Amino acid sequence: MKCKSCGGEGYHKLSCSHNPDRQPEVPMAKRLTKQEKWNKASEDLINKMFEIAGHNVTYDDIKGRTDDWYTDWTMTVAQAEQWKEWGMEYLQKNMKLNKKLADIEMRMFNVMYGLKYSDGFDGTDKENTHTS
Repeated sequence: MKCKSCGGEGYHKLSCSHNPDRQPEVPMAKRLTKQEKWNKASEDLINKMFEIAGHNVTYDDIKGRTDDWYTDWTMTVAQAEQWKEWGMEYLQKNMKLNKKLADIEMRMFNVMYGLKYSDGFDGTDKENTHTS
């Protein structure tokens, strides 16, 4: 019986089912939708924020909370800047945003989900800046 794919003339294409050199098919990974990519990015940004701030908390710990969870922990302004820089690089690489859009996205993300600052913008401790 001749092979329908190669005609059975002794040369079998790799796709022929009777080719001894045929490799088993490896299922391709599912391609993420745009929304799934943004969900993953949000999870990664939150995890990195907690990591940089030095808190042993992950996205899974705050997932589903409807309160103001981001006020339960703090980070310094320097840590916020470090997180913003990391996040911009992440968004440029993984979400294909240019530098300006990545900056805008990180600023908005910080406003919505960023931890409160433990020091003032000038580097001083907020608790010591109150005047009577």
